[in-house]
Amino acid sequence: MLTASWWPWYEFTLGTRVPAAAFAPVPSVDGGILVIRRRAQPLVALEDVGDYQELVRHAFTGPGRGFPAVLRRHLSEHLVRAWMIERGRGARTLPRDLKADDWATLFRLRR
Repeated sequence: MLTASWWPWYEFTLGTRVPAAAFAPVPSVDGGILVIRRRAQPLVALEDVGDYQELVRHAFTGPGRGFPAVLRRHLSEHLVRAWMIERGRGARTLPRDLKADDWATLFRLRR
């Protein structure tokens, strides 16, 4: 949810991998360096940050069965279903499955 909340304005990538053996005590997994870069061209206007983040928060925490039902407070279920088909998203799509451009186009549907 945190990544999706900031994706329109920042790009998140995994930089260097840090092997578990580099830590003391040694954890059970490797680590990594998170690289965050401001997008030259935001996917959503900065003045819309509050509305956009409300949509994301509701998508991850709102009540309902299925993505269209969860978002009905913000968008019609019919519109979300059509968007999912257009984007090649199946009925079992979860908020965590979406990418930055998915979130931006979903937000633009509100306009």
